[in-house]
Amino acid sequence: MSIAQRRPALGPSIDTRQRHPHISAPYRPTTQPQPTSGHSSGNTTPSPLSSAPSSPAIMQKTRPPMARHASTTAARSPSGTGGGGRMHRVASSAPHSPVSRTTVLPAHHQQHPQTAPPIEMEIFAQILDLDDDDGAHACSRALVAAFFQQARTAHRDMLRAYAKQNPTELAALGHFLMGSAAALGIARLSYTCRQIERHGTVAADLGSVGTHRAEAMATVGALLGRVEGEYVGAERWLGRWYEEEG
Repeated sequence: MSIAQRRPALGPSIDTRQRHPHISAPYRPTTQPQPTSGHSSGNTTPSPLSSAPSSPAIMQKTRPPMARHASTTAARSPSGTGGGGRMHRVASSAPHSPVSRTTVLPAHHQQHPQTAPPIEMEIFAQILDLDDDDGAHACSRALVAAFFQQARTAHRDMLRAYAKQNPTELAALGHFLMGSAAALGIARLSYTCRQIERHGTVAADLGSVGTHRAEAMATVGALLGRVEGEYVGAERWLGRWYEEEG
């Protein structure tokens, strides 16, 4: 027998993919792609990226541009037309939307101070907290009585300052009485004294002569005519309240 006859026959071809399953797909032997008809090219060598899966970086570059968020698109449009107006209306109608959260004031705060009740009970209740639990309201009664005594004195001083055409003193007295009245919740008187301070300051800044100064002083005179009626009305209102409660 010759040497060629003693050599064993070769077995079937071994598939490297089955023999080495741990080898990842990009490094396995791949079949050379056949050129497509009508688009044959001289270079038939496959690209290294043709057989490997696309990496995340490459896929990210080929993604279509993401659409802008609806809120940013709507914010660029005018509030009356386009998406911005529609989104604003939708947000306003939402029950828990920050756009729809508006502070609702009590009814007496929404009124004009001259038509509101003479006493704001929310503020006056803080004065009542100073009283003892015996129901006599001794502390708050003393504070109220002291205030109305100061109010009468301040009103007389205002009348004297107006007679001397002294807007600076009028503004100072208006500021003093405004703060004292506001601390007790006497809203009407506090509003009137604030206007006296405002117009008195305007008249003082305009100097000693001038049409605008005369108009400001005339406004102060009209406001002084309301001061006595307002603190007397508040005193009577509180007197009736103490009679009913104490």
